[in-house]
Amino acid sequence: SPAGQLAEAVLVKLSELTPTKYDDIPADVRARLESLLTGQEPGHRWARVMLAKSLAWLHRLNPDLAKSALLPKFDRARSDEAIIIWQGFLYNAQVTPDLWQIIAPMFLNMFPVSQQLGQSEENLYAVLAWILLQDGFPLEPLDAKQALTEGTPKGRARVAWYWAVQVDSDTEYGASLFRERLKFLLESVWPIEREFRDESISKSFTHLALCCGSEFPNALDAVQGFLIKTDQLHEVLYYCEKKGVAKRFPAATLKLLDALIGEVGEGVTWASREMRSILTQISLAAPQLANDAR
Repeated sequence: SPAGQLAEAVLVKLSELTPTKYDDIPADVRARLESLLTGQEPGHRWARVMLAKSLAWLHRLNPDLAKSALLPKFDRARSDEAIIIWQGFLYNAQVTPDLWQIIAPMFLNMFPVSQQLGQSEENLYAVLAWILLQDGFPLEPLDAKQALTEGTPKGRARVAWYWAVQVDSDTEYGASLFRERLKFLLESVWPIEREFRDESISKSFTHLALCCGSEFPNALDAVQGFLIKTDQLHEVLYYCEKKGVAKRFPAATLKLLDALIGEVGEGVTWASREMRSILTQISLAAPQLANDAR
């Protein structure tokens, strides 16, 4: 729409000006910006979608304008623009601690209807996953659990995947992140009900545990209740090998395989080279496990 194009032009102009305070913006540009934020024509809705991408920037420069003209549009209880406004914001979501204090209730209120966000839905859950790993962004465990419970399987899978990616490193960062944040989140925030378990989450949490370095046994204990049987073990065996867990933690590695492998004949290739290698490493590291009945 023309208003949307004007909003984009205003944002381009502002990016060129790089203002450090609201008064640094020329008066005519401020007037255009404010008219787009408060306009009542249909095209102004799409202008606000464009401007929602820069909510954190606007809130930093002029908190009062952001609170009065744009933030109310994020509240789906009061605004019929909420869905499209969130879609705009989530295109390039940026949240500051000050902004979080205001937007948090409206953010949490989006999870029961997150499917309506379309392609932006995954970004909503990525923001939640990020927020839960940060200091300075208060969120009650029960509120976070309710968001995950009311959300979608696709969304929960996104959170699990995001955390798994964060711990995957060649250092002890994963172990540190598990001790400092993830252990609490897995034990106190993640929904434990059986209906919230699925193959995607099981895969991500398996990956998460394998990437927690020296905390692998403890991480496995934390995620074991969310794992389900599978015959897709190639990636699991690859990461067992890559992270060296069978040599360092033979009992925990055997415990992981036992949690994931179904009955013989369900597609598991016990004689595969990868499986033989991991089982050999376990038996060499802990000979007492060689005759384990699992």
